[in-house]
Amino acid sequence: MRNLSYLIALPDSALADRIAALLFFADMPAGFHRVPDLAGFREALDTAHFDFFLSDLHLPGGGGLQALALARGKSPRTPFLILGGPCGEERVAEAFRNGAADFLLKSNLTALPDRIGRALAARDPAKPFLSILGKSSRCREPCIDGIPDHSRQKRMEEEMDSFFRLSLDMFCILGFDSRFRRANPAWERVLGYNPDALVGSYSMNLIHPEDVDATLAQAGRLAAGQEMASFENRYLHKDGTWRWLLWSASARPAKGVIYAVARDVTDRKRQEEENRRARDSAEEASRAKGRFLANMSHEIRTPMNGVVSMAGLLAETDLDNRQSGYVKIIQRSAHGLLRVINDILDFSKLEHGRLGLETRLFDLHELVDDVADLFSSAAAEKGIGLYWSFAQGMLRKVKADPGRLRQVLVNLMGNAVKFTHTGKVEIRVSSRHSDGPGLELHFEVEDTGPGIEAGAGSRLFQPFSQLDPSDTRRHGGSGLGLAISKQLVELMEGEIGFESAPGQGTRFWFTIRADLPQAGEIARPDAGSLKGLPALSSHPGTASPLRILVAEDNPINQLVAVCLLERLGHRAEIVANGREALEAYKAGGYDVIFMDCQMPELDGYAATARIRKLERRNRRRTYIVAMTADALTGSRERCLAAGMDAYIAKPVLIEDLNAALIQAAGGTAPEAPRAGASGEGEDPVDVRILDRLPRPAARPRGFSANWWTDSFTRRGKRSPGWKSFPRRAAPTTWIGRRMG
Repeated sequence: MRNLSYLIALPDSALADRIAALLFFADMPAGFHRVPDLAGFREALDTAHFDFFLSDLHLPGGGGLQALALARGKSPRTPFLILGGPCGEERVAEAFRNGAADFLLKSNLTALPDRIGRALAARDPAKPFLSILGKSSRCREPCIDGIPDHSRQKRMEEEMDSFFRLSLDMFCILGFDSRFRRANPAWERVLGYNPDALVGSYSMNLIHPEDVDATLAQAGRLAAGQEMASFENRYLHKDGTWRWLLWSASARPAKGVIYAVARDVTDRKRQEEENRRARDSAEEASRAKGRFLANMSHEIRTPMNGVVSMAGLLAETDLDNRQSGYVKIIQRSAHGLLRVINDILDFSKLEHGRLGLETRLFDLHELVDDVADLFSSAAAEKGIGLYWSFAQGMLRKVKADPGRLRQVLVNLMGNAVKFTHTGKVEIRVSSRHSDGPGLELHFEVEDTGPGIEAGAGSRLFQPFSQLDPSDTRRHGGSGLGLAISKQLVELMEGEIGFESAPGQGTRFWFTIRADLPQAGEIARPDAGSLKGLPALSSHPGTASPLRILVAEDNPINQLVAVCLLERLGHRAEIVANGREALEAYKAGGYDVIFMDCQMPELDGYAATARIRKLERRNRRRTYIVAMTADALTGSRERCLAAGMDAYIAKPVLIEDLNAALIQAAGGTAPEAPRAGASGEGEDPVDVRILDRLPRPAARPRGFSANWWTDSFTRRGKRSPGWKSFPRRAAPTTWIGRRMG
């Protein structure tokens, strides 16, 4: 007669200890031999005989199915049980096909004693199941062939008692009255209580008052028949502090007891709390930075609206050569600042995958012409040649995102013109049929500049990186242009690269995928170059100009709006906040309302909502256009959700107003221009970008712009000191180009 022995193949020693405890509490003590991997399992098979095999489905050096095959070869009648996590039915079926007695999920570990008993009974049906489990009416110890083995039982009890006493986890047996029946020495090590002193005491007295109800509820569920419970609560340490414990408990209703094991997880809970606080602090800091960035964007774009728009209007007046030169410097500086702002916005969106494409039909030749025209003046001033060409037989019209294509070309052309001092800059465009549907467009921008040093090219497409980062460099820039270009090209399913040698110039190339136009499609004008668009000077079919209300609290922007709208031949009246806009609307007669979003007393969102509510009664809808300096998180969506019909981000260009008025009158207009010049304003900005920007050497001085505040009154009533641009009676076209 020999003892029942188990060969357990488990890499997790804690899981093996838990199995031993489960069998102990189920009155199934036995001899265990644990191995951590397949190699150990093979070695144990060769050196000893076992009555039961138990293996993890996943073992170092192999798997549970391989262990099963080894066991079947050595001992085909010995039951083999596999433990595993959730897996496909095919794996379970394979285990049974190869001879496994059972497959048990680790999440259902409390059923293990019953499954082992059934597997042993199935091996020899003549043996009573209860006898195998050691639960016959005549003996409590395991029996073999019905003969009790007292010495074996005594030895196993000693082994399990040693396991109970030596475990690092806190073991205890509780009655259904929540009083301790037994506790192991770990209670004194973890909480300071002598285990013998705990016997008979009420366990709930040691539990934090806030956790008592939840703990009693868990005990009640166990008493009602729930197999297993896992929960956390706080226990009182003998020194008066509270410790967090993680519990696993199982009940034996027939005996009226609960077997429980606890582990001190105070350090883990403390770390979780510290992580939560750090996360909350970081999120709050991120929100604060976001609010700061939104405010700064608004504060920057508001004065920039005045600078860009008024400089443009000033350039159209009678100026001498010197004055015209000053105005050009203002315009170039303003658009340079806008490019930096928009580069930061675009880079943030691209990093987080929030920048999409707007595929539409456009004239590729016209787009390249416009890009070259942007740099014609700069090239002429430097005395360098500027050329562009198309491969023979190329289609003029293709379908892609013209705005993003223009952005890449402008970035490459800007660098080429900036770094080339003699010679020429050339754009070449060609195409070929791609492997899939559509075309592959190939662009080259080649210059005769100084070239790029060997080894320096690896930094070209890195954000915030420049070939010459020194304080004495000749050329400035944010270091984002090429990084943005690379990501945009990849977004358009293309590639970008370059060839260069010192003193021999540089050739940048990139490809994008484009679709072919469908039969009958008509090209829409590109949003960045609004050529040949009719300016609205009246309602369709009427000769009178549109009557427009502008709700704007900033005096400079009020003047900008009036001047631009009158330049287009329309009449504008001014109010300074949402409340005044609402009162002006009630007076009636406006065709279009341009609504600033951030205004005192009543903001543009609330004013629009109230106007829409009034319109439900009079059934006449007024076209409302958001005209705001907020080009950041969700601004476009928020404006449209508030009931506005269109969105324009400041600085406002005359093309933006013209397109909005065409749409207001029901005409065909290009899609609304992007915020600034490089992307929609509705996507959030990663404010961490701010931390990676170089700090300015000095803060620019502020300026006051109240010199003309009294030059005109609101609601279109002019004072004698204010002179408007001459109004054209019936302008038929407006031709304009966005700079930068």
